This record gives sequence, C-alpha cells and structure tokens, in this order.
Amino acid sequence: MECCFEWRKPSLSHHPYMCFSPHDPPCGPCGPCGPVINVTLRVENFLGGYNFSSSVNIVMNQQHLIVFLQKAADMREEFRFSASYGTYGYYIDTINGVEANYPKHETWWHIKNQDNVSLPLGSSCYIPSDGEIITYEFVKGAPH
Repeated sequence: MECCFEWRKPSLSHHPYMCFSPHDPPCGPCGPCGPVINVTLRVENFLGGYNFSSSVNIVMNQQHLIVFLQKAADMREEFRFSASYGTYGYYIDTINGVEANYPKHETWWHIKNQDNVSLPLGSSCYIPSDGEIITYEFVKGAPH
C-alpha cells in the first residue's frame, strides 16, 4: 500500500527542507512510509474570539506530519485546515476556520511537542515518533 503523497512541486524537488516525495531520498527514519505508530495531535486557540482546544489520537504508518494533520481533519472537523505552498513547504494558513496572518496581525500556527518545545521542522518535513503529542497552537508575535 502506498502511504505517502506527491506534495512537492517539481521545480523545488532538490530543496534540502522539502523531503516529502516518495521519489526523493528519505529525510527521516521511515522513508516514504514507516511502521504503524500512535500520535496525538492537538489544536488550541486561546487568543480570544473563537477559543477552542481539541485533540485526536491517530494510529497509522509513520510519515510526514502534514499527512497526520490531513488524517486528523478527516476524523474531526476542528482539525480542518488550509495551507499555502512556499519555498520551505506548506505554511498552515487556517485551522478550524482561524486564519493566521503574520504580516498583518503577527499571528501564526506554532507547532510544538509535548514538552512545549518548537518542532525543528514544519508540517511538510517533520516525521513524528510513536507516542508523540504534537500541538498546533494559534499564537501572536515572535518567534516566527
């Protein structure tokens, strides 16, 4: 079973941070598709307006975080998202209808682990480990 997607635009296929095509060398421990793992995704917005916090547990083959986020969106409405594609991969524009706009409002979706530490890579290239808890938190201001 093929478990990864063709996300990359061909013109960027050799960018060192863009490693989510099954035609490229693997950038993580699993290559295009690893063993079945258990990951918890969380989304949080406490900046005012439409506040929410939700989590979902996902059991599937190890692959890039964006694929887990897509699976979460299929499972729970609160995880529905939109993303734009740029030089470094996918930028998460909205989750659950809450839009990030760094240039105008300095707001963005911060991705952190269970120790409240920023992930070293974004949704396009980060590969979660078994048992990991990853949170997308809507934040304002630096660092971005």
